Amino acid sequence: MKRCWLHIGMHKTGSSSIQQNLARAGKLYDWELLSINKRPNMGPVLHAMFNPNSHEWHWFKKKGYSVERLLKKADEWRQKFAADVHNSNTSNFIISAETLSTFEKGSLIQLKCFLESIFDEICVIGYVRPPVAFKISMFQERIKQSAKKNIITIKGINIDYRIKFEKFDEVFGKERVLLKKFDPQNFFDRCIVKDFCKEVGIQLSENFSVIRVNERLSKEACGLLYAYRQFGPGYGVGRNVIKENIQLIRVLQKMKGSELKFSASLVGEILEENQMDIAWMEERLGVSLMENLDAIENVIHEEKDLLEITHRDCEAFAKCFQDAYKVKISSELVPQSNPVELVQVAEMLEFCRQIIRSKIKPKNRLIGIILRRVGQFFTKKKERCLV
Repeated sequence: MKRCWLHIGMHKTGSSSIQQNLARAGKLYDWELLSINKRPNMGPVLHAMFNPNSHEWHWFKKKGYSVERLLKKADEWRQKFAADVHNSNTSNFIISAETLSTFEKGSLIQLKCFLESIFDEICVIGYVRPPVAFKISMFQERIKQSAKKNIITIKGINIDYRIKFEKFDEVFGKERVLLKKFDPQNFFDRCIVKDFCKEVGIQLSENFSVIRVNERLSKEACGLLYAYRQFGPGYGVGRNVIKENIQLIRVLQKMKGSELKFSASLVGEILEENQMDIAWMEERLGVSLMENLDAIENVIHEEKDLLEITHRDCEAFAKCFQDAYKVKISSELVPQSNPVELVQVAEMLEFCRQIIRSKIKPKNRLIGIILRRVGQFFTKKKERCLV
């Protein structure tokens, strides 16, 4: 009997923590987190396999994948996926991919048909983040991931609870779809990883220590990255651009500062515009999605408020970068005025990204040289055998 729990996110509900901790835990009493190439987030794999427009998905576009390469990868991953489940002596599996909430209904139907050919039982689990907290988190995520300039807006982020979740009820059956409010205060042991395990029936070992993954940026760090996205060269396309951006963001995550919050007027607009959608989700969950929004200080009213960056913010980033990479940023590169020139902020972060790039590429070149030499060795050996 093979069972599968499909973890669908939603975005910004601790999916990375769940994925990374379950990957660390390995097999747990007849439970296994499925992964391809040791990547616990199955989003890219499932996009390639079931999204007919996967070549337009941001992750593959940044990698520069062609349609032909994606079709080949999809076929390879489909075969490996099925073989891994068939050859495993585990009965219960987890597939985690928060991006599934963005899939079209047709792609979900294809996914279900594929899973039904491998598993005897399929269940779905997802966490639902309240609207204002979701908008704040997704705004940060857009700044992190944006590949174009001047497209990051708070109002451009849609909540779309019904669009995201109703299709799972329709495709898999409402009785097999468990949705739960993302509310850390009421989680088991106040931990998303332990709460997830409790809901699906995983028993963590007594000595297992959950590592918390915090992806939040301070308001000040958001401002620096927002300036870089608008006035810098852009996210880029290529083999290593995702690694470069991730490592740059990790430095920004080390910056201390105030929490990113929206003004009362902006919050009011969000709640009013999404009133019917929120009501549908509350009825589906059976709980309220009301949030505690008291004592809002140091808020932003619109995106341009993030760009009021100070010399002190730039110095704080330079210190974090020096701690991480042992490279001191010249005082000439650190903007001195208050408020600072935004182009200079972008130039400082681009300088740091070039440092990061220089530390990534040599490793890849070395691996490439080793692989070429190994290939040449076996080619010559084969030629000698033929002679």
